[in-house]
Amino acid sequence: MKDTGYSREQAAELLGISTRTLDRYLKTKKIKSSQIRGRVRIYQTDIEKFSEYLGKKIITQENIISPHTSKTKEMTVPQGQFDHLYKNLYEETKNELKQAYSELNSANYRLGQLEEKLHNSIPLLELKENTLALKEAEVNLEKKSEEIQQKLKMERLNKWIFAILLLGMIALQPVLWILNK
Repeated sequence: MKDTGYSREQAAELLGISTRTLDRYLKTKKIKSSQIRGRVRIYQTDIEKFSEYLGKKIITQENIISPHTSKTKEMTVPQGQFDHLYKNLYEETKNELKQAYSELNSANYRLGQLEEKLHNSIPLLELKENTLALKEAEVNLEKKSEEIQQKLKMERLNKWIFAILLLGMIALQPVLWILNK
């Protein structure tokens, strides 16, 4: 019995794995292979052994259902019914197109309204920046106000001290004048 040799692509298809995965198995020597004229060949017995190792069933041509083969049923329709059928399809398509066009126009109108509203509204980022700047200015003004109030209290205290000293000097002036004579 002659052992059939398969290419990498054919062996990968039979095992139901990708060629890249097959290449990894070949590199780690999990599947025996040989090179004939620079091409990798994998024999049927090695594929069967590896299939048993994986626990997979080998996919053979008998197991594969071609995606191009399908059973179709033919329908026969008299020629007069085609015209009626095409007219109905045309009318349905025309109505759907009108409805879609109407929805598109209303959506465009609504979009225009929203764009206008967005254009007229204050941008949120700018509003946040302005609010932050106003809060900072308010804090600065409060600090300045507190400093001015503190200075005012100090000036009033100094005024009272000078007034008391002045009154004391005025009161002591006659006494000092008498003592000087």
